[in-house]
Amino acid sequence: DEEGAEQRSLAICDEALGADSDADCEESRHHEAHMEATPAKPTVKSQVSRVRGVFKTLHKGYMAAIGVEYLEIGSFCVRTLDDAIDCHISLVQLKQLFTSRFGDGISFRSALTEAMHTMRSQRRASGFFPVEVYFCVRCLWMEGKNQMRTKELEKAISLWEIHASSRSESRRETLRERLETRRKAEEDKLRRKAEAERRRSDRRVRRTAEKRRRAERLRALISSALQKKSPVWQTWKVAELPAGVQLATLRLEHDCVCSVLTLHDGSVRPGPLRKSIREAETDLADLRAVQRSRGDDAACAELEARDV
Repeated sequence: DEEGAEQRSLAICDEALGADSDADCEESRHHEAHMEATPAKPTVKSQVSRVRGVFKTLHKGYMAAIGVEYLEIGSFCVRTLDDAIDCHISLVQLKQLFTSRFGDGISFRSALTEAMHTMRSQRRASGFFPVEVYFCVRCLWMEGKNQMRTKELEKAISLWEIHASSRSESRRETLRERLETRRKAEEDKLRRKAEAERRRSDRRVRRTAEKRRRAERLRALISSALQKKSPVWQTWKVAELPAGVQLATLRLEHDCVCSVLTLHDGSVRPGPLRKSIREAETDLADLRAVQRSRGDDAACAELEARDV
């Protein structure tokens, strides 16, 4: 029956293709996935599971297709599965020859033209029917237009060359976008790092200032406590006596203060006892004025005159 004939044809095709069919499986899966993702309604639908690249059309026929370098090459509809498999074998051989020549550094135009000429010559020499093919340039990188179909080889090559440049520009743009994204990410990383370092520095400054304030408050408390225990504070209620004034004793310890005059030879002479710090400061100012104007002897005489 028809199903049995299809299965026998599939087995024959598997033997003829060998490793080439396996190599073409991945590419045909991409082809089927793209046909399903194309916005327009697909004109073919895969009905064969064991032969990749062979499809059953909506018009009860079969077709074969391969893909090379964003270019789909497919046969027109044939009536039987055997003819479609035969077309697919020739297309796979075309792809192998193209890939070999293109990989050797030959231009796309020359490699594809040579491969098409070789395929047609081999089929003609073997007495097989000629394979009528179409070409579809895949423009998946462009928005709004993803394929351009033609039956002419030269037109297909021209379309491929035109869109190869746009594909290269698209790749360059993608690379620029990636580099810009990477640059922005690096800048953002450096900015976050700088902000984190600034926050840490601010915290260190605040902690240092707080420690300094605490130390100053502690020193002030200690100084105040010590001052309150000192004789000057207990008797005269001041933290310390002015320079040139010292404590003295008349009846009780430290109940008086007196000025202290320093002579030019380094010796000191205590002044008269006073009951207030202001009086002792007045004595010291007067004695220093006499010392500056008339010398140490006159200052000492004035000191003794005041000490009554």
